[in-house]
Amino acid sequence: MDRESLLATILKDRAVAARGPIPPGLPGYDPTLAGYHFDPQKAKELLTQANWDWDREIEIVLPSAKETTDLVNAVADCFRRLGLRVRVSPRERSTFKVLLRQGDFDLYYYSWWADYIDAENFLAPLFLSTPDRAAGNATGYVNPEVNRLIQAAQREMDEPKRLELYQEIQRLVVADAPRIFLWHRKLFIAHQPWVQGCRIYPLYNIDKGTEVRLVWDGNQ
Repeated sequence: MDRESLLATILKDRAVAARGPIPPGLPGYDPTLAGYHFDPQKAKELLTQANWDWDREIEIVLPSAKETTDLVNAVADCFRRLGLRVRVSPRERSTFKVLLRQGDFDLYYYSWWADYIDAENFLAPLFLSTPDRAAGNATGYVNPEVNRLIQAAQREMDEPKRLELYQEIQRLVVADAPRIFLWHRKLFIAHQPWVQGCRIYPLYNIDKGTEVRLVWDGNQ
């Protein structure tokens, strides 16, 4: 996956390349993770070793929205450059959700937004195995050691120890590669210099940008 090219062209540097599931700036992020390198020749070799059927068509399902479809078409082009046959299939959101619950897809594209400022929300919903693909684990990913570590982190009250567990979970998940980690969006905030008290939170869901205080000088 040529992330750097996608970031420079499609996203116009409005995101940073992802090395794993936890975004930078959030406690638990591991800057030492290498992520997945762009190596098309190695990808072709691995597909050949796996006896890939080059006539098989891969379907990528996604929620139907123009921006999302444009992004996924760019992602699909990375696969096509390897000689893979790929079809991009936008679906109405409720139909898309049904496909995820049933596991009825080859690949799917879906962005993930956390609800609270803790890396657990980028790990437990996506990688804790469940019998019905509940929460965000639509891939049906199962790793007993990842399950154990996530549950241990959920019980751990000591923050440094909990963050160590988060980093260990990331390393295992990146090695297993149940997902292709693409990018983390950047957030741009513009305000006048006389606006004070504008607080920028790590997660969009935490604050809607309403806590601002307007200050005038003594002549106004």
